[in-house]
Amino acid sequence: FDERVNQGIYGCGLNFALQSCKAAQYVAIDDEGRGCMILSKVVLGEKSYAVEADGEAWRPPPSEDGHPMHSVVANPAVMPMGNRNVQHLREIIIYNGEQADIELLITFRVDGSRLWD
Repeated sequence: FDERVNQGIYGCGLNFALQSCKAAQYVAIDDEGRGCMILSKVVLGEKSYAVEADGEAWRPPPSEDGHPMHSVVANPAVMPMGNRNVQHLREIIIYNGEQADIELLITFRVDGSRLWD
């Protein structure tokens, strides 16, 4: 995993989801309706909990006493984040690709070209 090539509402981190429906929002479906997802193990370490989106972040914010944190957890909540204001499903954001390991590549086929409305 390479956090340097991602830019999202929580900055230049790698986003992981607990629910497959959330992960499916990021899946590209080909012309034959095929897609894939990666099942991963992620080490969270010391967690920071998001209170707003920060698209410029390169690392988690420090703890209240100034210690470095290792990941950000964005829980479902009303949260300022650009053109949206609600985090519907939990996301985990890490800013160091070495905190994640690929467990399984899941390939699948869907009817049509969309997984959700």
